[in-house]
Amino acid sequence: VFSHVIFKLSDRANLNAGLRFTKEDKEWFIVESRPVTGRYVVPPTVLQEDWSDVSPRIGLDYQLTDDLMIYGSISEGFKSGGWNPRMFDPTNLVGYDPEYLTSYEFGFKSQWFDRRLVLNGAFFYYEYEDLQLSSFEPGADPTNVTLTVSNAGEVEIMGFELEIAARPAPGLDLQLGIGYQTNEYQSLADSVPWSLDNVLPDAPKWSINAGVQYAIALGDAGTLVPRLDASYKSTTFKDTYNSEDIAQPALWLLNAQLAWQ
Repeated sequence: VFSHVIFKLSDRANLNAGLRFTKEDKEWFIVESRPVTGRYVVPPTVLQEDWSDVSPRIGLDYQLTDDLMIYGSISEGFKSGGWNPRMFDPTNLVGYDPEYLTSYEFGFKSQWFDRRLVLNGAFFYYEYEDLQLSSFEPGADPTNVTLTVSNAGEVEIMGFELEIAARPAPGLDLQLGIGYQTNEYQSLADSVPWSLDNVLPDAPKWSINAGVQYAIALGDAGTLVPRLDASYKSTTFKDTYNSEDIAQPALWLLNAQLAWQ
């Protein structure tokens, strides 16, 4: 159940407020046995849990000029808990708790030169509590590897995003997006085996995307539109341990296409 309201404080200022109530009930039946002997690895088991949360949001936007708006918001989010999906004995029948996020965002949206240039930017700061992270852990039997989801602890993420879209000439469109983020564990649960100095997986510091296209008029034959796109991500770790041997080095991707309209 949610509600969202906008209060018009003046001709240029708006106050945005929202409230969301979430309730989740989960029931999981699991049984695992050896295919040859029929011996139970995990006997027939039913696990049940429910969680609920109230998540507020409040924001303010102000139109400085007809072409420039600034805004700020604070919001909270929630993701329910669950159980580890892969197990080899009853000791793996453990669950994980919900995670909670508080998000702060401040930015601007603008358009210039009769809307031929759009420039948007945002700064963000996230606080996670009981962040859920997946990792592979050795089982009781050395030949087994258990996929676990753990409430790792408290994490802070901060960064900025910048977006530019321009049409400097008829038919020519340019686009550029730049993102930067850094993250840091503030605390780790006692059960988490990796270091407090590690960073989050799949969280590159820098990300860039750019595109250019030009519409070529062909008269009665339509329009030909060649387009080029490029994207970049800096070095990215692929696991919670920040293993260098499976880290993804900095990567550029280039795409080209030709469209006929």
